[in-house]
Amino acid sequence: DALVVPKRSLRREGDESMVYLVEGGRAARVRVREGFTDDEHVEILPEGRPIEPGARVVVVGNRELEDGAEVAEESAADQSARPSPAGRG
Repeated sequence: DALVVPKRSLRREGDESMVYLVEGGRAARVRVREGFTDDEHVEILPEGRPIEPGARVVVVGNRELEDGAEVAEESAADQSARPSPAGRG
């Protein structure tokens, strides 16, 4: 049971990797460890707090994003921006 996100959703700062979740219209930073990877996706292992399958992650515009910043979501039609259990897409 692994969480997989698009590589573009990862933000790296020094030795740390993180993703930003969208919670209540705000960005919530979660530190992660990187697992298995392919050309477009990476397995993430959350550190400090869980990430549920189906959680919304920021894919575009996360380079200058700060924890707690207001974010605007695009259409939910693109399911590739959601973590999903490995092997299920």
